[in-house]
Amino acid sequence: MDEPHLLAAVRYVALNPVIAGLVRHAEDWPWSSFRAHLAGEDDELATVAPLRALIPDFAALLSAPADPEMTARIEAGAYYRATTWGAGWIAALERRLGRPLAPGKPGPKPRVDRDTKREPRLL
Repeated sequence: MDEPHLLAAVRYVALNPVIAGLVRHAEDWPWSSFRAHLAGEDDELATVAPLRALIPDFAALLSAPADPEMTARIEAGAYYRATTWGAGWIAALERRLGRPLAPGKPGPKPRVDRDTKREPRLL
């Protein structure tokens, strides 16, 4: 991956809960490192210096327009990682944090569309 891909991925991840309708602002999502990056201070999971060196203004990054081709590449890669990382990745994160993570995903479960009988697609 190159720097433009990294910047697009950071923007994509930060805006995911907003696009999914879970929060109004990226910094409102409690499981995000976005607040740490906005404040410029490390938190439990994020070391902000590497990205802050590339992105001094995180608020401006979110207001920048998305690149549809880059977004498609990110989504394709996210699907691959989600299906291959599994429990081993979560266990490694729990060891790093020194505590177990709560089971399940945060936030409300997606509703099933009554017409199609499918869950809406979340970005």
